Amino acid sequence: MANAKTEPNIVDLFQYQIKYDDLTRGEHRIDLNELGKSLQGFATVFSTVGTYVITNKLPEKTSEYKVQIFTDAKIKEGSAEIIAFISAAIQALGDISTIKEYFDVICAFIFSKREQSDMDRVLEYLKTRDAIDLEKEKLHHEETMETIKSLTKLADSSIKNSLSSIGNGCKTIQLSSGLINEPLKVISNIDSDIKRVIYKKDPPKEEASQNIEILIYSLNKKTANCNFYQKEQVDKYELDDSIELTSYSGKITDPNFELPLNAYTTAFSNDSFLKVVAKVKHNQNGDVYYISDVIPNKTEE
Repeated sequence: MANAKTEPNIVDLFQYQIKYDDLTRGEHRIDLNELGKSLQGFATVFSTVGTYVITNKLPEKTSEYKVQIFTDAKIKEGSAEIIAFISAAIQALGDISTIKEYFDVICAFIFSKREQSDMDRVLEYLKTRDAIDLEKEKLHHEETMETIKSLTKLADSSIKNSLSSIGNGCKTIQLSSGLINEPLKVISNIDSDIKRVIYKKDPPKEEASQNIEILIYSLNKKTANCNFYQKEQVDKYELDDSIELTSYSGKITDPNFELPLNAYTTAFSNDSFLKVVAKVKHNQNGDVYYISDVIPNKTEE
């Protein structure tokens, strides 16, 4: 007889209260479509953050979530307060209080204006949590901060959904958290100003043209997209191969690229360096160097 599959033992770790304040469509009244969209957004954000806090990995799909979000769904008359229980398999857990503190810090950052002061609060928490050798941990903390920013981008659409009710039924959403059967503490008051910052799409910043010397290691002759290393880094790498080379993305806009024999394909084929004029555009997915021209090598007289 085959053994029955053992289901993981799911336990409630802590709870989050989502409080929709200052409702404008009559006393404690909110559009059900906006409420559903908002709650679904919070559920996804909490699942994403919880999985990262427990596993230290960014989930790429919902099947990788290690936490589940529940509610008793007992909404009392005259109230718009939802309790969300953050739950996970007991096998995956460390200290619940530590998990909750980290969860709170990340959520407070996600639902903020994400200014330098908000980032500093996260770094301050990491320094306090890992107070062994602050100088030694500095790089680790900065790397963790970059991971949290990546997590924030990963959850971006769900974050926006969770704030959909602001301005469409209420003025603020208050997030509070606490361990099970313990008092709740306010984590974040999310208002229309924060919503505007999170919804805002900044246009890509563009720098002035610059002259750089590059080594193209990947080139698409149809799209004119390429990847390259900068010569100064390659020179350092040749002296010390423990240095990690940084790869850059490029787009060749030079019309001469259409010629059968051009400087770009020749340099790529010969694995040789090429001096070019490039303009950087800072996009959400990273910097792209738009290469507009080749700088001829000067012949010494």
